[in-house]
Amino acid sequence: MRLVLHVGAHKTGTTLIQQVLRQRRKKLLDAGVFFTEHQDPLALEVRLLNAIRAMSDIPNPGPGISKRFARYFQLVREVGGNSNCEVALMSSEELLGYSLPRSAEEVDTVDSLYGNAGVALGVIAENSGMDDVLPVLYIRDQASWLESQFRERIKMGGSQSFDEFLSFTDLSKLSWEPVVDQIRSAFGQVVVRKYDLSQVGSKPFVENFLDLIDPDLSLAVDVPELGGAFSNQSLSAVGVELGQAVNGILSGHDRTKMMTYIQKNFGSGTHEKGNLLPAAVIQEIRDRYDGEVARLVTH
Repeated sequence: MRLVLHVGAHKTGTTLIQQVLRQRRKKLLDAGVFFTEHQDPLALEVRLLNAIRAMSDIPNPGPGISKRFARYFQLVREVGGNSNCEVALMSSEELLGYSLPRSAEEVDTVDSLYGNAGVALGVIAENSGMDDVLPVLYIRDQASWLESQFRERIKMGGSQSFDEFLSFTDLSKLSWEPVVDQIRSAFGQVVVRKYDLSQVGSKPFVENFLDLIDPDLSLAVDVPELGGAFSNQSLSAVGVELGQAVNGILSGHDRTKMMTYIQKNFGSGTHEKGNLLPAAVIQEIRDRYDGEVARLVTH
């Protein structure tokens, strides 16, 4: 069995792809593709998500984690094989670990973007038992990605200001190249694609992803017209302000409910996102990484 491993990155259409894969799981299965993710019973049986999150902070995971991954992929091969599937498809941006420092204290300990990505990917390479593993990574320009990362942190419960967020973000450590190198080191290959949802549209974006697995797969699974429930909508400028205020007051279930309301009613689909990065910082990022995305994308 061959494994196609969609590893992210965060804020590059991963939620959109995953939601379509969930909705079309039966058609994927009929086409010989077994879609699996960390929310599935197979993953829950071995507590795979806990193991993945542990590796984000532990550079040298113990044998217990390796055994969990080995058991998980054994189950994937068994279930997929019973359905006559030749391909297993796994999608989880969690596999890359943390993208950026989460506090000022972590700045000096983070050497590069997704600095611990090689940990989980190395464990998969050693324990998947697959005939071949094809990792797929989507990337985007660092300026827009950085702003999206901040909006996501507010959506997930943060209340810091953007200036504070930026103060412990080292602009010299935003290169995608070390991420690509870690993936290639683990598997010997990697397909890199550019996140271009706003340029090509949601439906063609997902179809292009499916075509990486099989050129005829997008026809077999009938990708729906997308939007609404399929989108992990970013917060607008107003949404960010509301989120910062709410997250500083509420906690637990109340905060989650309020943030869901804010995302739905004050998201980027109905309100302006606004600019977070100063023009001078955007120019600094462009000067440093000009052309990197285009250079790393494989065709």
